[in-house]
Amino acid sequence: MIACIVAAGSIAMLVGGCTPVGNAPKLRDGAHSLVPPGSDIIEQVEGDCVELASSPSCVHIYYVPKELPLAKRVSAVQRAAEAGGWELTNKELLPGGAILRLGREGLEALVFIWADERSAPCRDAPDKECADVVMVERA
Repeated sequence: MIACIVAAGSIAMLVGGCTPVGNAPKLRDGAHSLVPPGSDIIEQVEGDCVELASSPSCVHIYYVPKELPLAKRVSAVQRAAEAGGWELTNKELLPGGAILRLGREGLEALVFIWADERSAPCRDAPDKECADVVMVERA
């Protein structure tokens, strides 16, 4: 019985054209399109964030933007999102920074933009702990 389920799942993947390798380029492109121009990318992580989805199911990019004030960094991400065909679905301005939620062609994204106090040290010592982050996964 298990062999039948595995075989049926393999056939569905082949017929649907949904292979694990096929996700990566779309996820990478989606994540990179949200990083504001001129930013320094600290790290890119491809992972398995969506249960039972083919691997990778998400891409996270940690970056240091060239802009410092939070409002300018939020605007820079929104401009990048618009240019990349993303639709802003929610924007939260919080004491610790901002969170943007976006959608585009089968993808969902969260962008965490830290408050200036947390982000500023990344100019001199880039690190994931103070970097802004883009997280993209399949919708």
